[in-house]
Amino acid sequence: MPTLYNWSDRYGWHDKADERDQKAAAVVEQKAIADKVRRLEEHLKTGTILRQRGVQWLLHNEVTCARDALAFVKTGIEIERQSDGLPDIYLKIANATSIEELEDIEAADCDGDSPT
Repeated sequence: MPTLYNWSDRYGWHDKADERDQKAAAVVEQKAIADKVRRLEEHLKTGTILRQRGVQWLLHNEVTCARDALAFVKTGIEIERQSDGLPDIYLKIANATSIEELEDIEAADCDGDSPT
C-alpha cells in the first residue's frame, strides 16, 4: 500500500481530483444561475399575460365598486414598482458567481430590498 500513497503524491492525484471537483462545482453553479434566469423570464411572461388580460377586462367592463377600483390601482402600482426592478435583478443574477450570491439576491428580492 505504501506504493499507492507514493504514486498519489508523486503524480498529484489529489490535486487533480480537487481541480476536477472545483470544475464540476462551477458547472453546477452556472446551471443553477441559468435555471434561475429562465424561471424569472417565465414569470415575467406570465405576469405580462396576466396584466394584458386585466387591461382587456378593464377596457371592456365598467368598474362599479370603489373597492374594485382601489384594488386595480393598488395592483397597478405594485406591478409598476416591481417592473422597475427587473433589469437590475437580471443583471445581478447574470453576474452572480455562486449559489450563495443567488440566494442573497433571491432573499433580498422576496424582502423587497435590493442586494448590495
